[in-house]
Amino acid sequence: MKYLVLFVLVVVVGTFPAVLADSDAEFKEKVGPVAKACQADAGATDEDVNTYIAWEELKTQGAKCLAKCVYEKMGLIKEGKFVSDEDILKIYHQVYAGNEEKLAKADNVVAKCVPLGRNEADGCEMAAKVHACGTQN
Repeated sequence: MKYLVLFVLVVVVGTFPAVLADSDAEFKEKVGPVAKACQADAGATDEDVNTYIAWEELKTQGAKCLAKCVYEKMGLIKEGKFVSDEDILKIYHQVYAGNEEKLAKADNVVAKCVPLGRNEADGCEMAAKVHACGTQN
């Protein structure tokens, strides 16, 4: 059970920092290790990792593939596609039960951002589109 709770927390914190992290430092602390673990597989540079963690625009292929890898490790992308909006929202609602502000932001980001990546054939581009939307919402 404790592993399930930990997994859910990691998934939620890693998704959209504008929604989830109470501070930039909290996001860096929780997502930074996952991004570093993905660095080699994604072909990302240290600068790509820093760009992702800073929630900035992902301009390089390495940074875009890093986002894909992080989302995969978080369980948001399975078999090359984002899991259903309902599955993502179930996680948010479990973690943020009672926090109406966070839930409203989560609902907004999932509704606006995840669909942008659904029709993208390239997984790295898919993740980058969702990331870009999340930075603006």
